[in-house]
Amino acid sequence: MRLHGLMFTEHFCGGLWLVTLGAYLGRLAEADGPGGFESSFVGVAYSTFAIGSMVSPFLAGLLADRRFSSERLLSLLHVCGGLTLLALSLTRSPSLFYAMIIAHCICIAPIMPLVNSLVMKNVESPAKSFPLIRLWGTIGWVCAGLLIGWLIPNAFFSGGSIEQTVWPMRLATGWHFVAAAYCLFLPHTPPSKEESRGHLAEDLRELAGKKPFRQLVIFALFVAMPAQFYYCYANLFFNEIGMERAAAKMTLGQCVEIGCMIVLPAMLGRFGIRGSLLLGLAAWAARYSALFLYCRTGLEPLLYVAIMLHGVSFTFVAVSLQIYLDRHAVGSLRATAQGVYSFCNQGIGRFTGANVAGFTHLWMMQSAGGTALTSWTWYWAVPACATIGLFTVAAVVFGSGRGARRRAAAESALPAEPPMPSGPAASADALADGAEPAEMGLVEDLERRD
Repeated sequence: MRLHGLMFTEHFCGGLWLVTLGAYLGRLAEADGPGGFESSFVGVAYSTFAIGSMVSPFLAGLLADRRFSSERLLSLLHVCGGLTLLALSLTRSPSLFYAMIIAHCICIAPIMPLVNSLVMKNVESPAKSFPLIRLWGTIGWVCAGLLIGWLIPNAFFSGGSIEQTVWPMRLATGWHFVAAAYCLFLPHTPPSKEESRGHLAEDLRELAGKKPFRQLVIFALFVAMPAQFYYCYANLFFNEIGMERAAAKMTLGQCVEIGCMIVLPAMLGRFGIRGSLLLGLAAWAARYSALFLYCRTGLEPLLYVAIMLHGVSFTFVAVSLQIYLDRHAVGSLRATAQGVYSFCNQGIGRFTGANVAGFTHLWMMQSAGGTALTSWTWYWAVPACATIGLFTVAAVVFGSGRGARRRAAAESALPAEPPMPSGPAASADALADGAEPAEMGLVEDLERRD
């Protein structure tokens, strides 16, 4: 239960203010005018999370793999995160805000990779247990959205929205210190002796030598880019078109996510990693298409379709990739592998996507003459086209594995050789020794048999 509580705590902390940051900066841009905050600063601010992901999770992963217990490192990071977020909530200068949010992101960016690594080390079967534990993170995010979007406004602000104010930041500041205390009561997760003896260059070479790991990080880099169009500007978009209680209504996506988390293990067993990824990418393309069509037609149900599809797209892309990473990284280097993954996905990919989203929004606003709905129409068209293209590429690159299975069947018809160990344990030993299947589809076939 402590691991379930950890997931709830971590995602509740982020859900308190990350969703509404764009709306808050949008209000500052309206109030400041020229020379102050600008609408493109939303994308710039969100890209700082990527800067943090490129700087610190990799190093924190190395520390967790070699020197310090994961739970104590998490507690220290939360204390630093709370202090920097407090300073951020008191800042109104764009340059100082940018500097402080970078400092905050460097402190908090390693948290989720370390949390994932800690959970994987303390469960017997990550493929079966991790989705159900990660489910509590989604519950925490939903609770945070309802708190910010509905409960606190009704209880303390006479029903007025606080999404464009500094209050979400202040609440998240306090929760960081609560999380720091909670982490001290987690299962003790020190580096193993095997993890402590390695050398960095050898570890990285071993990771890079795994073909499934290379494919994963490259794919994760590109898949992170179109996601930032929604993460950075969705709450601002919903507030600009007049949606009431936008943050609370956006939790519908997390409610769908809860159901998807429950069925994910069965989906992985039936369709494999490839099928889950393609389903998530299809939902991503449908979500952006629904937002584009709303701007063209004004049909309000399309907004709720887009929000709910977020749960499908996140689960079947992000969580599937995390499970695949744990299976095919290197057993003794989980935290380091999580850091490399975070560097590519949450670092380079997120930084590029957030900045492209920011400049796309600014360009669309200027080219549309300031008419909001027209600019938003073409803003959502960009990620819709990108995700459709990404789906097509993924369907080709991540082959079905039929060719590999045909070759395996042909090899089985050859004269018999001395018997070799078989089953899941033998497959895991072969992967650990560096053996690589010819295609990802064969790897998935082995996983489904597990």
